[in-house]
Amino acid sequence: WTTTTAPSSSMFGSRITLLLLVMILAEICWMFLGDGGGGSKIPQLNLSVVQQPSDVECESTSSVKSNAVTDVAKTRPPPLSKVGLCALTKDSERYLDEWVDYNLFAIEFHEIYLYDNSDDFYLEEWAEKREKEHPGRLHIHHYPGRNMQQKIYNNCTATYGDRVDYMAYFDDDEFFHAYKYTRVGDFVPNHLVNGSSLTVNWRIMGTSNHTHYFPLPVTKRYTYRNVTDVTVKSFARPQDFSRMLNPHAVMMQGLSKETMNQGWRDTSGNIGNFNGPGSKNSNPRDDVAVLYHYKYKSNREWDDKSCNRMNPGKRANISCGEVPMVGHIFDDTVWQVLRKRVPHKYGPLDEWIDFA
Repeated sequence: WTTTTAPSSSMFGSRITLLLLVMILAEICWMFLGDGGGGSKIPQLNLSVVQQPSDVECESTSSVKSNAVTDVAKTRPPPLSKVGLCALTKDSERYLDEWVDYNLFAIEFHEIYLYDNSDDFYLEEWAEKREKEHPGRLHIHHYPGRNMQQKIYNNCTATYGDRVDYMAYFDDDEFFHAYKYTRVGDFVPNHLVNGSSLTVNWRIMGTSNHTHYFPLPVTKRYTYRNVTDVTVKSFARPQDFSRMLNPHAVMMQGLSKETMNQGWRDTSGNIGNFNGPGSKNSNPRDDVAVLYHYKYKSNREWDDKSCNRMNPGKRANISCGEVPMVGHIFDDTVWQVLRKRVPHKYGPLDEWIDFA
């Protein structure tokens, strides 16, 4: 990895006029957010026809049909195992198509089970369209309430566990990557020890010095991080799953509170040096696989998320006021995977210039 300072936004001589127009359009997008409480639809970028930056619109990040996806997956044998993905989403319409495309087509999860945690079913229309595009592979539910992540993961495993060999428990801003495997279904059976969960460490992506939202894929915009984090997320076999202890760690069948740490293993197959709740491994492993976590996005998006959407009723939130990390290590791994494995849809975006 190249260690540098994240580049600051700059204007490009003859493009000053274009810059001003694009920034105005981006601000108009934000105006649609109202007070940031998550109660309004978020305008998104329409990529049905890839346009030049001067034609930026505040529409969907991916309306392209799945037939724009590379045909490579259709011509090779199926993966060694079927891996499902349980995930919670809330107020993330802007980037959700990209996340689905990456997981279904770039790394080929067998199925995705997506739970919309908004008070109103904001994803209903989107869900109907995408479920029709990918019948049997994308399952979307409305599941409102506060502090529901563990319940959602438990419900997901009970409902869909018999459809897959393994299950992953991630969020809608997390992107898994294994170095020597192109498909998650080939990675998991080679590294998960039956009877234990398999944990992968976060790599938290910083703001990369972006101040405002701009309608480009999140994996293209945010390409600077710090060192691998101690926080983990998990895979498990449904038949070994007992319940979620927290959003990061699984209680495995046959283990107790005294022995539950025996069920948490890292990508080497060893029992890691985990804290009590199992959410952190103080000896993080990043030589086999990691989980890229796009936590902050731009400064303004982080402020909106941490101070408005995460504290309904204006109750204090521990993250509100946290200065977002910029990142100092360049790492565009996830974007390169997405643009190469879903080239018709994402490849042309390499030509776009980010002004925000």
